Amino acid sequence: MANSPIKIDFSKALREKFFEKYENEITEINNKISSRNINGSQHLDFFDVKDKITKSDFEFIKKAYSLLVKKNIEYLVVVCPQQIRLQSEALIDLNKGKYSDKDKIKILYVDETIDGRDLVLLSQFLADKRFVLNVISQSGKSMEINLVYREIKQILIKKFGPQVASDYIFVTTNNNYGDLFKEAKENNYHLLGISDGVKEKYVNFTPAVLFPLACANINIIEYINGATAANEYYAKTPLEKNEAYLYALIRFILVKNNFKLEHLNVYSASYVKLAKLMKMYFIEANTAKERGLLVEISKQPSDLMTYSQLAISLPIRTFDTHILFTNPTYDLQVSMNNEGEDDYLNHLSKFTYNFIGKVIAESVIDSHVGLHKIASLKIDIEDYSAYNLGWIIAFIHRTAIMCAYLHEIDPFYQQGDISYSTALEQNIKSIIGGNKHE
Repeated sequence: MANSPIKIDFSKALREKFFEKYENEITEINNKISSRNINGSQHLDFFDVKDKITKSDFEFIKKAYSLLVKKNIEYLVVVCPQQIRLQSEALIDLNKGKYSDKDKIKILYVDETIDGRDLVLLSQFLADKRFVLNVISQSGKSMEINLVYREIKQILIKKFGPQVASDYIFVTTNNNYGDLFKEAKENNYHLLGISDGVKEKYVNFTPAVLFPLACANINIIEYINGATAANEYYAKTPLEKNEAYLYALIRFILVKNNFKLEHLNVYSASYVKLAKLMKMYFIEANTAKERGLLVEISKQPSDLMTYSQLAISLPIRTFDTHILFTNPTYDLQVSMNNEGEDDYLNHLSKFTYNFIGKVIAESVIDSHVGLHKIASLKIDIEDYSAYNLGWIIAFIHRTAIMCAYLHEIDPFYQQGDISYSTALEQNIKSIIGGNKHE
C-alpha cells in the first residue's frame, strides 16, 4: 500500500491520545462507507474513482491537449457552475501556479454569476482569440449556465458557421436527458458524459474535471492513480495513522468543545482556490441541523495584517488549520543589492524565498498559539504533482464525509440551492408572463 504524502500535526490543538475513545466508532463508520450501508450511501460512488468515466471518453480526453494544440487553440473557455469550476481550477492553480503562462492552452472559467458588463468584455476579449468552448452541467437545465453558454457559443457560430463551430464545442452533461444533451446530439457537438447518480459537487473524476485538467496539460492518469491509492489507504489504515480521519475527528471534537470557526490558512495565491474547495466540501457536507463549523479562508500573512482582529477578537472560539507544501516546484534566491552596502535585507541573500516563507508561516503560528492561545493544526503536503493532486482530493473527500457521519449528518442533504432555484424560476416566470418558453 502506498505511503501518504500528507501529514497532519495536531500537537498545538489536542492531546495525542484523544483519538483512542473514538477508534471503534470511526472503524464502524468506515466499514459502513465501504459497504455502502449508511445514510446517503447512494452518492458515495465517487470513492470508486476509476468507474466515473467511460473508456471512450477517457481515451478522447487523454488526446485532447495534443489535438487542440495542433489546432493552435489558445483558450479553453469553461462555462460551468462554481461548484464544478472549483474542482478543476483549484488543481490547475496548485499544479501550474497562479501566474503561469507556459502552457500553450490557457483555461478561462465563466460561472453562473450574471453581469452584463462582464459578458460584454468577455465577448470582446474572445472575438479575435482561437478558443474552444466547454459547457458543463450535470442536469443540463441551469438557466444561468445555459444563458452564458448561449452567448459564447454565438461567437463561434458567427466566426465559423454552425457546421464548423460544432467541432469547437464540447458539452459535458448527463448521458441521456436535458437541454444540453439534446442540443449536443442534434448539432453533433462533442459530448462527454456524467453519470446520473453523480452529484455536481463530486464530479472530480468525471469528464467535468478531467477534460479541463487534460487541456491544462496535467497527467490525468497520474491524477486518477493518486486518488485510487489514497482511497485504498484511507479505507484500510488505522485511525492513528489515517490523516484524513484524524482531521475529521479533530474537527468533530473541537465542535463538541464549542469551537465555532475554522480558519484555513494558506501562504500563496496559488493555494487560495484549494482552500475554497475545502471550504465548499466542509460547509456542504458538515453543516446541517444547526451543527457544524463556519469556515473562513486567509491568505497569510496578508490577511493577518489586513483583518488583524478577525482571528483574535471574535466573540466565538476559533482554531487554525495551516496548509503547507514541503517541496514546492520553484524557488528563488533573495537577490543582493550592491548599491547599498548597509541594506539590512542583504543579510537575507543567502536564503531562498521558500525558506523565508516557512519562517513567516511559523511566525503566524507562533503568534496565534503563543500569544493568542488559538488551537492550531498543520497539514503538510509533499508537493502538487498530478499524482498528489488525486491524493489531495481523496483526503478532502474522506475528511468531509467522515466528519459529517460523526455529527450524524447526511453529507448530501442540501436545501439552500433548491430554495434559490425555486425562487428564481418563479421570478423568471413572472417577468415573461408565466410561460418560460415564450
